[in-house]
Amino acid sequence: MRRQPLAMAALLCASFMDVMDTMITNVALPSIQADLGAGQVELEWTIAGYMIAFATTLLLGGRLGDRYDRRALFTFSLAGFVVASLGATMAWSGPSLVGFRIVQGAMAGLMIPQVLAYVQVLYPAEKRAPLYAAIGSMSVLGTVVGQLLGGWLVTANAFGLGWRNIFLINIPVGLLALAVAFICLPRSVDAKRDRLDVAGAVLSGGAIFILVFALTTGHLNRWAWWIWVLMAAAGLLFACFLVHERRLTRLDRAPLVSSRLIGVRPFSASALVQLLFAFGSGSYAMVLAFYLQQVVGLSPLAFGLVLLPISVGAMAGSAVAVPLSKRFGIGLIVTGGLVQALAWAWVRLAIEAGSPLDPWTLVPPLTLAGIGLICVAMPLVDIALREVAPDLAGAASGVLNTIQQTGSALGIAAAGGLYFAIQEASGPRVAEMGALCVPVACFVLTSCAGLWLGKTCRGLPARTQDSTPGVAAGWFLDENGDEMAMHHKDVV
Repeated sequence: MRRQPLAMAALLCASFMDVMDTMITNVALPSIQADLGAGQVELEWTIAGYMIAFATTLLLGGRLGDRYDRRALFTFSLAGFVVASLGATMAWSGPSLVGFRIVQGAMAGLMIPQVLAYVQVLYPAEKRAPLYAAIGSMSVLGTVVGQLLGGWLVTANAFGLGWRNIFLINIPVGLLALAVAFICLPRSVDAKRDRLDVAGAVLSGGAIFILVFALTTGHLNRWAWWIWVLMAAAGLLFACFLVHERRLTRLDRAPLVSSRLIGVRPFSASALVQLLFAFGSGSYAMVLAFYLQQVVGLSPLAFGLVLLPISVGAMAGSAVAVPLSKRFGIGLIVTGGLVQALAWAWVRLAIEAGSPLDPWTLVPPLTLAGIGLICVAMPLVDIALREVAPDLAGAASGVLNTIQQTGSALGIAAAGGLYFAIQEASGPRVAEMGALCVPVACFVLTSCAGLWLGKTCRGLPARTQDSTPGVAAGWFLDENGDEMAMHHKDVV
């Protein structure tokens, strides 16, 4: 269809905005603290609150997209994201900023599952890999732009708004994507419209919220007994969620996460890799922002430039990661995890040896970290979704994104809590070295989980048009010639 490239452009723009909005906020945290007088918890929740709301609504967003019109849900949530960005621009205190960030995250959680879902239903299996690569590239581009644009906007103090410009920039970008989506994005409605699993959404969302809240506030409350009670309650809610989902599957109803999806071995194993990978990836940005800006004395723009080698390494690595992922796949994930662990151990050694720290010494290890990042990210989504049927596309997208955002939020909570706890006793330099142990450990575990993924997927055929019968999604014009309805057909 002629409008298909523009439709994908609107979806990719949404993915870009989500990543950019996370990275751009990391750069501005010290400026937000100085202007609003925000405390440690409020600063952590400026990042983690977005991610928690995002993770809480992702599963629901995937199922809502499957049950109702994906275009309607995408445009509604994108409009809500723009409105919340305007609210964050006008925030008058730390709590008000956190509130608007939570709304932003919730809207993004409804919006982002539609991106991967549309790839699943718009394109047959053999044409999806380049689009997954494009989505990954948007993530890298959003990281680059978030670091540099955020640093420049805060430092340049455009319109005298300082850090508020980092949210103001979302408004014109979001409105443009919204206009394109209204015009070019086709309707997408599944033929089977089951009842919505509200109880599953409440149980999963409650478990995620309680766990991250406990980890984020634990160090400030000196890990009081009630923090441990909250974490136990989160585990209990998650167990209840699993029991509830299995019950709905057994009764042939529509669970939030179908056991059919959990039974897809590459997907389930990839989910564990995604969790560990996201935990490590979310654990370093905030603590680096505080250390390099408040201790080393870098400006927001200089801090963005220091982190730039991660994105440069990822972009450079993608040139070889695409062909290598086709040939080595899971082996590339194992290697990428080890490369990232080595890179962050190197960063830790550079901080330990540098007194004062020369930011240029961080360029080689951060470039290496970017190469490792793309080696894990590039093949992971394709492997995870390879055996997933198109009718589970929305749910699969929601689960993967939920795991990613939950892992990132947990990484922020773990590394941030460790940083602030050690800082009180031993100072920021020791705190930074302690906090950087979190990504090193997580990326080692990512590599180990990649080995397990290889054993899990051994012997499973790839679903391609040439080899294995499967289900591909085709799109056809309706009787009016302008709307699209999803249709599945067997491919032999």
